[in-house]
Amino acid sequence: MLTLARKLSKYKTAAFMLAWGLYLLFFIPAMVDISDQTRIVLNTITGHVYHFVYAVLFLIIAMNVLLHEYSRMDFIFFIISGIILVATYYATGFPDQILFFAFFMAAYNLDGRKLIHETFAIKILVLAIVVGLSLSGVLSDVVVVLPTRVRHYLGFTYTTMGAMIMLCSSIEILWYLGKKTNWIWIVCIAVLNLFFFYMTRTKMVIFVTAILLVLSSVAIITDFRWPDFIKNRFILYLIPVLCCVVSLIFAFTYNPSSELLSKLNSLLTARLQLSLNAINQYGIKLFGQPITWVGATVEGKYNYVDCSYLQLLLTFGPLFLAYAVMIYIKGLKKSFNRKDIMLLIALTITLIYAMTDPQLMTLGNTGILFCAFTSDSEYDGIICADKVIEEK
Repeated sequence: MLTLARKLSKYKTAAFMLAWGLYLLFFIPAMVDISDQTRIVLNTITGHVYHFVYAVLFLIIAMNVLLHEYSRMDFIFFIISGIILVATYYATGFPDQILFFAFFMAAYNLDGRKLIHETFAIKILVLAIVVGLSLSGVLSDVVVVLPTRVRHYLGFTYTTMGAMIMLCSSIEILWYLGKKTNWIWIVCIAVLNLFFFYMTRTKMVIFVTAILLVLSSVAIITDFRWPDFIKNRFILYLIPVLCCVVSLIFAFTYNPSSELLSKLNSLLTARLQLSLNAINQYGIKLFGQPITWVGATVEGKYNYVDCSYLQLLLTFGPLFLAYAVMIYIKGLKKSFNRKDIMLLIALTITLIYAMTDPQLMTLGNTGILFCAFTSDSEYDGIICADKVIEEK
């Protein structure tokens, strides 16, 4: 068995890329506005594809275990995480997080740059096809006229999806470029995101995009030097913790009678009120509960919570939320050890964006999370400005 595992291990990267590519190819179409009959066919095909993806991933994981690829601490992390995820699956009935967990384990020590390159390349291609078909009339482009703005769906089921995919792809592109990021790339990414903002009027996405481009511009100006004030990696660990805690504090303590909080709620398009409603309606269970989040008004049943941290807490429970935060901490630790300023920016922007959009653990949109588990040592000259510190 061990000999067979060694022989098959040389095909591990190709097998993972195939599985990940198939997942991504069906990720965006699942959000496209199509007929019910077409969706039934698509869901059937997607189910079969995902079964194949699972088989490939577990084969890779089995090889990694047999060949002792995992470090002791990472293997313990995966075991504890696996137990939590199985428990949440039985409590909620939602299998997606099990699939993401399998992707993380299978991606261990693979080439992170190749993986991220495949990620944004496929997403940008499919996004361009969907938007092109919607603007040409092949797919439906629903247009919503509001008192303050006109919003295009661009072929998707929600107005925010095209802009959201573009933002998340931008994060991945800038990390992939690393020290090769220049003003031309900054301008190109800005123009593309402005196009989606013009068409969808998604204010939070363009706000987060602006922060991303400002921080990336500062990195260019400073020649990608690691910030002098970040001398201890534990400072970075505060970023996901603070984003999580601040989000939950605002959700749990929101009081509509407070003039300040009421204005903040209005600025956030009623996100605080919806969060409080969800807390009162569902409560918190250790391993979560099956909640159907309705993001479009259906007979007045709109209950959607945009905050990732709260949505994960209510749906999957506090242990799963802690697991999600730990993955980001692992990624931030890697950025510190490698003095990778672009990875720090990518993860920080993702954590901030997650405060107003449930993308924290949506792996199709947050492929940058793979960097917590992949290996990029042969690309030190591209992604890192300083000497790499040996990981402990």
